[in-house]
Amino acid sequence: MKEILLLLVAALALGLSKDSSGLEVPLKYEKAPVVSNTFFPYGYNYLQTTQNLPRGDWKLPPLTTDRPLYVLLRLGDSVHLLVTDKSKTGDKFYSRLWFDSNGDGDLTDEKPVSGLPGERNNLFTTQFPAINFMIKLEDKRLPYCLKPSLNGRMVSESSFQSGTGASFSYTVQCAYSGSFTVNGRQYRIQVGDSNGNGRFSDYSTIADVQNPFGRSRIYPKGDNLYITDGSKMNFNDRMPLGDLLFLNETLFYMKLDIPNGRMILTEINKGLSPLKLTLKPERFTLFIEDKGHCVNMYKPSGNVTMLPAGKYRLLEYQVVCKDEKGALWRLKALGTNETPSATLAQNSEAVLQLENRICRWSTCQEKTALHLPDGHQGISL
Repeated sequence: MKEILLLLVAALALGLSKDSSGLEVPLKYEKAPVVSNTFFPYGYNYLQTTQNLPRGDWKLPPLTTDRPLYVLLRLGDSVHLLVTDKSKTGDKFYSRLWFDSNGDGDLTDEKPVSGLPGERNNLFTTQFPAINFMIKLEDKRLPYCLKPSLNGRMVSESSFQSGTGASFSYTVQCAYSGSFTVNGRQYRIQVGDSNGNGRFSDYSTIADVQNPFGRSRIYPKGDNLYITDGSKMNFNDRMPLGDLLFLNETLFYMKLDIPNGRMILTEINKGLSPLKLTLKPERFTLFIEDKGHCVNMYKPSGNVTMLPAGKYRLLEYQVVCKDEKGALWRLKALGTNETPSATLAQNSEAVLQLENRICRWSTCQEKTALHLPDGHQGISL
């Protein structure tokens, strides 16, 4: 009931109303498959190392190197210290990590994680195996998995060519998945921790992009949602994670409750205005700038979608169509800093005109125009 009340508050902020009940979808924790060429939601984070031990009551194990590097990982509501080390004195680069897996500040009870450094032109890269551990999120302890790597140009035990040490990064090796049925149609989702902060529920936001050199793509910040209607999932199923989800002919508020392993879909059925699409997309993402909401459409059934009033900006869309020889193409258009925003007024219809030209990827030209009742028109790409 608490989640439904929170969703109702969000709806009232948009001037909408909704059903009081919601569809609860169980979410399952999954680890990345061992086979690397198998699709899995991508997540990544880069953190700067430091030569100074961060403030805190840390207990460290005996180290081989006299110049360790430190990294603080903030995952969910946990803080984990990572310390770089060497397998033996005289090694040119780090090949061992000490990681505070339980976040208690004591690394003396941890086992070292060893990797094999590779070298090319005095540039070293050490890939480490995946680390499985627990993080805190709200009042729960949840599993998490990441795969670390180090890069640098160390030439001696006390000297770095770069002068700053090694850089640290990791890929996320876990995700949450679920399946559900809406209006007789089955859907499958995966939620990836795209920004690598352990939360999996960061809804997409955008910044005002200013590029003095011309057009550049708008990159939403947040996590990603992967959705299909039963087909095998791949990277083309990615959409920026939004709190509004349009399926078939129904708009939902989507709340991800990761600590309790569930997603709640609550239907919005009032306070909406019609947006007509001249080309039915497979996937379509818009951002409501004046409300801070991200709207994802997946396979709308008709050419009219009912959406909240607001100031909209195009993020991306994807269409499947045939060329003159009958071959199927999947075309994708991306919003840019030059894409004008446009307003969908309350109780007023707008037409979103999508045009595509079937051609090869290298020369494809796509246009997107939003025609409003007052004659305003915005064109991108």
